[in-house]
Amino acid sequence: MKSKKNWYVIKTKPNQEFKAIKNLINQGFEIFCPLFPIIKKKNNISKKIMKPLFPSYIFSLFDIKDNDWTSIGSTYGVQYLLKNEHMYPQTISADFIRSLKQNCNEKSCITSNYFNLCKDDKVKFIDGPFIDSIGKIIKLSSSDRVSVLFKIFNNQYRVNVQSSLLLKV
Repeated sequence: MKSKKNWYVIKTKPNQEFKAIKNLINQGFEIFCPLFPIIKKKNNISKKIMKPLFPSYIFSLFDIKDNDWTSIGSTYGVQYLLKNEHMYPQTISADFIRSLKQNCNEKSCITSNYFNLCKDDKVKFIDGPFIDSIGKIIKLSSSDRVSVLFKIFNNQYRVNVQSSLLLKV
């Protein structure tokens, strides 16, 4: 009999997504948690960290007939598995997950292209020499490059950069 794997949604305890992921992977579950970069500043030092795109939610692929999915609810970091009206795990569209995965890099980080940058969008540099600077998109050069106008030392500058270095604000 062929197994039928589906994607399901797991609700984690607040700020415990990574703990839940680690523990579920150790149990043999396939897990997906799309991430996005944010900049944290402490003592004038900027640090790029990865945060879940959907805070307190992760996705798991399994077959409810083959796997012992009942162990998910008692896993450290997990609050519960979303269920339908019959108390079975609620599936989520494989197309939705596929779309998310197509817009992620190998580390499950969403690329900025996913957020469809547009002309006149306000953006923040998340990496490179202009990190933390705020600018405005003035031209979309290609699918992965944009022209940004931003101010430094009371002068405006225009730079062409990869869209992956920007985050919409």
